[in-house]
Amino acid sequence: MERDTDWIRPVVILVLLAAPAIGVHIASHFSDDPHLQPLAISSERGASASGGRVESGLAMVEVDVDWGQDWAGRMSRVELRDAIARSLSSQTDLYRVRFREAPGARIGVSFRVGPNVFGPYPPGGMRDGIHSALVALDTTNRSKR
Repeated sequence: MERDTDWIRPVVILVLLAAPAIGVHIASHFSDDPHLQPLAISSERGASASGGRVESGLAMVEVDVDWGQDWAGRMSRVELRDAIARSLSSQTDLYRVRFREAPGARIGVSFRVGPNVFGPYPPGGMRDGIHSALVALDTTNRSKR
């Protein structure tokens, strides 16, 4: 009889150990707050710790998202941040994403590399801005190396 219930103890232990992380992950999903993600590695950590400046003196891509206060679309802040991060992190670690509240129901994504500003682009058309920002980043940082 005891053999039939031997699996219960390890399952209960695993559930108790995973419950806090699962709870925080669920909370981050519904609150759209990426800082609640447990043990998440942030590619923005270095830039935020140094106030947006990279210690090596290299330029970085600063992404400013004007988030419309009346936005009723299907995309959330976390989804947009993840899409931008996926696109940029495949090419560089030198980027930072900031969200700002804006009046209206539109989202505008702007990319800044040094004095160069590209955008604002709608979320669906930001590929051109990402490409332009990466070219400007490469050109700017190549002259500093």
